[in-house]
Amino acid sequence: MLTCVFSFISIILVIYRTIRNDFSYKNMVDLMFFVNSILIYSLFTQLATKWARLMKAWQQLEWDMRAYGYPQDLAVRCKLVTFIFMFLAIGTYLVSYTIEQLRLLG
Repeated sequence: MLTCVFSFISIILVIYRTIRNDFSYKNMVDLMFFVNSILIYSLFTQLATKWARLMKAWQQLEWDMRAYGYPQDLAVRCKLVTFIFMFLAIGTYLVSYTIEQLRLLG
């Protein structure tokens, strides 16, 4: 909750800085970062309030599906999905880093 308060304060300060100075790329990136943080905090808070009900439904589903068993290649699928997400995250970071370096050079 404290982090959410700090994000709200940061949003106000970034908006003030943007209005006072200019609508630069850095100001917009900072603003979008803190707005995104607030949205994520609110979504996690919403999930937390419904967590008990979600787990009861999940438990019932697991109980109903126990006769089917787990897929034989479940571990491989989980590792593949993890690898794909990590690969995409690294790719996103590298593209962002490259763009930032090119912007600084040019």
